[in-house]
Amino acid sequence: MHIRCVDNQINVFINNEIVNQANLTKGAAGRRSEHGGFAFQDHEYAVWIKNVRLKNLDNNQ
Repeated sequence: MHIRCVDNQINVFINNEIVNQANLTKGAAGRRSEHGGFAFQDHEYAVWIKNVRLKNLDNNQ
């Protein structure tokens, strides 16, 4: 799975296919902090997550 966020648009890919898209300025997402956050959602099922890597793609840093 790859998650790519450019400006206010977020795309989620599984096996190079887009499975979810969102504009982070609209709806409930638009009311969240500009600084963002990162979380996993489990829907009450057991979840095991490992080898999570975050890469900043901002060219300004």
